[in-house]
Amino acid sequence: MSSSGRSDGHAGRQRRRLTATEVDLGVVRQRALLVGGGDVSLDEAESSLAELALLTDTAGADPVEVAVQRRDTPDPATFIGTLALMAMTATLASLIPARRALRLDPIRALRQE
Repeated sequence: MSSSGRSDGHAGRQRRRLTATEVDLGVVRQRALLVGGGDVSLDEAESSLAELALLTDTAGADPVEVAVQRRDTPDPATFIGTLALMAMTATLASLIPARRALRLDPIRALRQE
């Protein structure tokens, strides 16, 4: 019986651990493809990817491949896509407050302040 006077069925049982291991859960570690690049030297990129591999392992994944990608000239589509994404983000960021403002009565809002 517990202190509240009811039987909870746990009397005499050994307390089990509450943490689960990967074996208990049957979890398989995830795999990761690490890709680096940019406007840095090859040594800097490799050093950065080595650190990223350590962080990936710490997060519970296995880095299966590491690749460094370099281009002689930037792809124009990258800039166009980035510009389009930024324009859509800016439009949404301005439309949401504008829609909320349309629902407010300015006189009532000023009186409440």
